[in-house]
Amino acid sequence: MVWEDDSMFPRQPGRPCAKGKKAMAIDETSVRVRVVTIAGVLVGKMSKPRNIRTLDALNLKGDFFALTEASAEGEPASRAGFLAINKRQVISLEEID
Repeated sequence: MVWEDDSMFPRQPGRPCAKGKKAMAIDETSVRVRVVTIAGVLVGKMSKPRNIRTLDALNLKGDFFALTEASAEGEPASRAGFLAINKRQVISLEEID
């Protein structure tokens, strides 16, 4: 491992050093969605980049996406739920109001 100057964290060989660079903020928004999976229908809020369509957000990297304030459709949420949804289990996804 290669250590950066004045850093507690090692830098991976072959990866550029981020020293002196600022992180770019991603402009995100939350949308209410209905997700049909092989296990059932869920309703909740999904975070996504503001400039990307909701369905296209499923094609972003990663195997899972977060669904907050989640509940099964037709059942009242007893508490604010969080679910990690496996993208491979999604049959359909639609934005709702």
